[in-house]
Parts: sequence; structure tokens; C-alpha cells
Amino acid sequence: MDLFTAMKERRSCRNFLPEPMEEATMEKILEAATWAPSPLTVNLGNSLSSPTKKLKKKIFSEGEDSKVGS
Repeated sequence: MDLFTAMKERRSCRNFLPEPMEEATMEKILEAATWAPSPLTVNLGNSLSSPTKKLKKKIFSEGEDSKVGS
């Protein structure tokens, strides 16, 4: 798909399925997001929604481990 087709056919989702996403899928999306351009220095952490319980624990744990003075 070329750039202009992608831009013309892009859609914004406002409704989501109630089932949780597979962790492998979430990790793949997060990996892609770390390489995506970020306008106005928007942080990836502000974009996370509905991660799995295991992923939430991992994110929290890594945040706690990286605190200054720990």
C-alpha cells in the first residue's frame, strides 16, 4: 500500500471488542509504537490502553525498578 492510499483509507476506531488482546499482539504494537514518530513529544506511556494483567504488572514493576534512589 502506498502512502496516499494509507492516508485516504485510514480510520479512527471509537468502539472496541470486550475481549482482551493477546499479549504477543500487544507487545508487537508497543514495539512498533516505540519506533513511530511522536508529535509534540507525546510519550508512549500516555497511549497505553487495556493491557493484560501480566503486562500491567510488568510495566509497573519496571517503572518501580527505574525510580531514582531505589
